[in-house]
Amino acid sequence: MKALDGVIIGFDLDNTLLDPPGVAYQNTVAKFMARRDLPLPISEALAAYEDLRAKGEALIRLGPRNPSHDRGNAEALAVLCLTRNVGSKVNLALGIDGDKAHGYGICLQQLAELDRRTHEGSTIERLTAELKVRAFCSSDSRAVSLRQEVKRVSLLPWIVEWAEQYAVIEREQPVEDLRPFLGELANRGATPAVISDGLSAVQSEKLDRLGLSPFFAGRVLISEAAASIPGIHELDRHLAELLNHQLSSKRSAYDPEIIMLWTFHCWIDAWRWKTASFYARCLHAIQKDPQRCEAALGQFTVIPQENWDPLRFVMVGDRYDRDVRQLIELLGPNAGMRIRLRSGKYAHLHSHDTLAPHWRPDRVFDDWPSLAAFLSSELTCESVPPITAAPPIVRPADFRADYIRAGLDSPLEAVRLVANVLARAHHGGDNLLPCGARVPSLPFSDTLQDR
Repeated sequence: MKALDGVIIGFDLDNTLLDPPGVAYQNTVAKFMARRDLPLPISEALAAYEDLRAKGEALIRLGPRNPSHDRGNAEALAVLCLTRNVGSKVNLALGIDGDKAHGYGICLQQLAELDRRTHEGSTIERLTAELKVRAFCSSDSRAVSLRQEVKRVSLLPWIVEWAEQYAVIEREQPVEDLRPFLGELANRGATPAVISDGLSAVQSEKLDRLGLSPFFAGRVLISEAAASIPGIHELDRHLAELLNHQLSSKRSAYDPEIIMLWTFHCWIDAWRWKTASFYARCLHAIQKDPQRCEAALGQFTVIPQENWDPLRFVMVGDRYDRDVRQLIELLGPNAGMRIRLRSGKYAHLHSHDTLAPHWRPDRVFDDWPSLAAFLSSELTCESVPPITAAPPIVRPADFRADYIRAGLDSPLEAVRLVANVLARAHHGGDNLLPCGARVPSLPFSDTLQDR
């Protein structure tokens, strides 16, 4: 038997497989951002763009694409320019003054704070925050004006050219040849996988650029795919109608239908980035088919406990909060292995010494060569504690509605239920009722009552 037979090693992508030192992207983008009409020095230009990327989810509310996933798109660059109020050159070129740019910046900051609250707290708190975000985007004069200005500015020739140049310079960043290293892992019997958040097409393009796609064929697990279960578009469409109706009616009480569908939305929302629930989805997919877990993830695979075999899993990534903490929360400190590559822009965060012992990574490396040496020669199957219990893909704490919890035996069964109903809605026509329908008429509640 080879030393790593049966061991799955999941790799983060950015600043792990791509640019492990974590400096090429920063240096390239900083210089690129500073050379345009933004009156900012190199470090401040990069900080301004990184700040915009941090508000990516809020930007989507106004129409632009998320620069965290679609870096350098013209709409995001337009927002960057429209919200800068240092100096006058760029703003005068866009036909707005510094005061308006300042107002747009404050508006975006407020929107980002409102959007953040839609992902935190109880189901009802998140629902209330969602309605506030929708009201803000439709009624705040700055938000309405910024949305219109972004459409105009993103079509300006120099903005379009800027976005095209960004796409070129990001793809021209120096990359390391990791193919010999991955070949060594394969020779030792390990099964490598990519586990990352973002958009599947964007992350696949990066693997192609690195020349690594053959090493991860069928094993690229991306959060977008985890959240794209059959029927999700029908759920989103129907829920949007209900929420807009709630806003227009100005009712303070929520219909049970909205609460139930919003609860399902919150479950799925937790799979859109690297949360504990997303990692659980990945582990169920790996358990189903280690060699083709990508397809299993897209099919919404859930393995019951009685069919769960011990699984040896290692996660390698640069971000403690996304690549280590979430897995410890999911599995505890004594199952699987979490390895942190402490380099790049997140290296200074979450110092090892400041963490309680049970929250620390299993191993920490400060550079790629030492990490690669450990994985390719020192790591053994016996040193990876097996995962012996099927991890929950929805946290029990997320179940707030008594009428859901009382009718089901487990969170796992609840998610199976919603997946089945969404699949029926997707393949069998419109199973979701028009705005104003009551819970007893919904397929979700029909199934609950049948129990």
